[in-house]
Amino acid sequence: MKTIQKTLVTLGPIGSLPAPGTMATLVTLPLAVGLSLLNIHWFLQLGFATIIAVGAYFLIKSVYNFYYQPDPAEIVLDEVAGTLFIFIGLPITWYGIIIGFFLFRLLDISKLFGLTYLERLPGATGIMADDLVAAGLTNLILRLIVPLACIVVQT
Repeated sequence: MKTIQKTLVTLGPIGSLPAPGTMATLVTLPLAVGLSLLNIHWFLQLGFATIIAVGAYFLIKSVYNFYYQPDPAEIVLDEVAGTLFIFIGLPITWYGIIIGFFLFRLLDISKLFGLTYLERLPGATGIMADDLVAAGLTNLILRLIVPLACIVVQT
């Protein structure tokens, strides 16, 4: 197998850990939050996340045939790409980070809202699609929940 590509799509040892998708999300969370905290315009955040997602797609595609299952747990670069989309254009609060993390993992693991159908798409497309849509849904839900949480926390 192509060693460099395999190392990238599995984030080295992270793909071999228990709950590798969750571990990859945790590792990526500081970068995703950091981009938002830097007050980089949301459009630039979106551009950066999109570049990472496109790169992830091609890297996953390059090693996909070496795995013998439709969405190998060892491949975690899809979670990395998804995590980068969670907080785009959102104000960063500690409760928003916690809610965003758990909501993204809930959607990715449970495949709510028809995400199962996206995962069934062939190859790298299926691996990436469910995570990216889960991240987009997380972002939309956070847009509704975070303002409410601000009201609750302040009262």
